[in-house]
Amino acid sequence: MKNSNKKSSLISGIIIVLLFCTILLFAKIIPILIGIFIFGIIGYILLTDSKNKDSSTAAHLENDSELSSKKQIKEQTDINPDYITIQFGNDTELSLNKQIKEQNLDLNYKYVSISTSGDDNVCPMCAQFEGKFFLEKDAPKLPLCPSCACAYLYYEKRELPFGSVINKKEDFVLPAECTSLFYKHQKKLFTEDDINKKIRLCESDLKKLPEFMTPYISAGFPAPDELACRDLLPDLYM
Repeated sequence: MKNSNKKSSLISGIIIVLLFCTILLFAKIIPILIGIFIFGIIGYILLTDSKNKDSSTAAHLENDSELSSKKQIKEQTDINPDYITIQFGNDTELSLNKQIKEQNLDLNYKYVSISTSGDDNVCPMCAQFEGKFFLEKDAPKLPLCPSCACAYLYYEKRELPFGSVINKKEDFVLPAECTSLFYKHQKKLFTEDDINKKIRLCESDLKKLPEFMTPYISAGFPAPDELACRDLLPDLYM
């Protein structure tokens, strides 16, 4: 009977010790678990807040970019009425440069008109271009005759007079390619003192005279009033 009581007391003691140890163990682990849980919640909140801020910033940047692009388009539209406004949204959104390229628009295009000397001696080759407007890259090349006094007047599109027509040079009688050579020689003849050099210049023009006169003859234009190989060469020979 005494042995049985001793065993029961031993078992009870062991159980009490185990319970005590378990309590001590949980007392140490629970704060750790609670700490991990709290830090997890704080981390989740910070991460979510960061993502929301990034999304908000991206949205603001996108809105600012869209407003900036719209403002730029409005400014360009005020400058150039033919400017095509970009449509915003999904697949229809195009960048400004791409839109310009696709529509073959160039806001830097320059236009020119040709101004003659305006006197009574203007040759018909030059007179036909007086006051006509051309794209700069498509304008007739000066000089137009051996004594040409024409000049380009430059315009931006918004500066063109109302109702201006942009012409094509192919619709006019164009001078021969050798015209610039006649122009160069004619200027040089007035500064050259050596008579032999003057003769050679005139003779070289004389060889090109049929080519030079072809546009005049085909259009029924009279020959230029000043033509060195025709006017000076006989006197130089004499």
